Amino acid sequence: MTAPLPLHRNRDYLLLWSGQTVSAVGSQISGFVIPLLVLILSRSPAQAGLAGALEGVPYILFSLPAGALADRVNRKSIMIVADVVRAGAMLSIPLVLAVGHLTIPQIYVVAVLEGTMFTFFNIAETSSLVHVISRDQLPTAIARQETTWAISALAGPPLGGILFAPARAALPFLADAVSYVVSALSLTAIRRSFQADRQAGEPAPRLRTALEWLWRQPLLRFLTVFSAAGDLLFSGIGLLPMVVARQQMHASPFAISLIFSLAAVGGLAGSALSGKVARRTGFSRAVIGSSWILAVLYPLLALAPNPAALGLIRGGMSATVSMSNTVRLSYPLSLIPDPLQGRVNSITGFLAYGSLPVGQFLTGLLLQDIGATRTILLITACLFVMALAATLNPDVRRAASPVS
Repeated sequence: MTAPLPLHRNRDYLLLWSGQTVSAVGSQISGFVIPLLVLILSRSPAQAGLAGALEGVPYILFSLPAGALADRVNRKSIMIVADVVRAGAMLSIPLVLAVGHLTIPQIYVVAVLEGTMFTFFNIAETSSLVHVISRDQLPTAIARQETTWAISALAGPPLGGILFAPARAALPFLADAVSYVVSALSLTAIRRSFQADRQAGEPAPRLRTALEWLWRQPLLRFLTVFSAAGDLLFSGIGLLPMVVARQQMHASPFAISLIFSLAAVGGLAGSALSGKVARRTGFSRAVIGSSWILAVLYPLLALAPNPAALGLIRGGMSATVSMSNTVRLSYPLSLIPDPLQGRVNSITGFLAYGSLPVGQFLTGLLLQDIGATRTILLITACLFVMALAATLNPDVRRAASPVS
């Protein structure tokens, strides 16, 4: 049996990873600018939260059909089409700015299109990874995806803060459009197929088959619900410090962007250390330990005296989440049979990403109705419950580490 190519010599993997890194930077630029722009135009945290939430709503509506599509048709084609549509959506904002005045409904429409195409792209990409690398390389690849997120989160918000100004409001969206074009071109250059060949006439598995398979995996079943709850609680982590810094500390857009940069530095450090930490601690202690660390760090947001302190706390959270994700996300991918990859990933994605718009919108409402401090304390209480659930779950405690 031929040994798999190391990741640094795997041409197709490097094309996929580099293309997604560029695309992720563009997404972070527009993702930072959109809620900030709505917050400035409307002065409403609820409307800013809605702008972020609308990007996640399509995952609730389309993740299950996207999973079925990813198991039936060419996954690479799905990803390329999604990139092209996202580029067009971002370009619509500069076009509207050139002929008239940008409105909040226009921003909402772009957010929905962005979220819809992300849904199809993300499920196809996740299902394709095992065909670009070996299953033994999944933990390393997931750690690199966390690095990609951290790099994009480090570079995107400051670039967004620099590019964003009334006189040049189109530039962040132009940058994101270009990033999607780069991603699409990198995908066209990848040679290998993104799915296993099926025999002629072989039917694709049904959604019920994927649900039954997932239900028979008690640890994966718990991780799916656990991840969804975590995403629900953390979905407003971008909006919360933005509102605190803008409304309580009167910080500038660039100062707010530095909070995101410090968070990204933490994520980058976490992704770099995640492999070593996972090998030393093992799966169980990594999941349980990270849960308690997050529960302890979150209430510190209410005590932060300035944007720099907010950024440092966010950096600690990002490092912890990055290390936790490397373990939790690589485990299911190494076990799911290829014919079920699209559907199982769509189920887990439906619960995880589907909770994001709910959490973002609820966070915006809570910030507006009860204020930042009480919102932080409420979320902290929920995080302690999650940490306790992970600690007491026997499947988590007995699980072998998927990281070699």
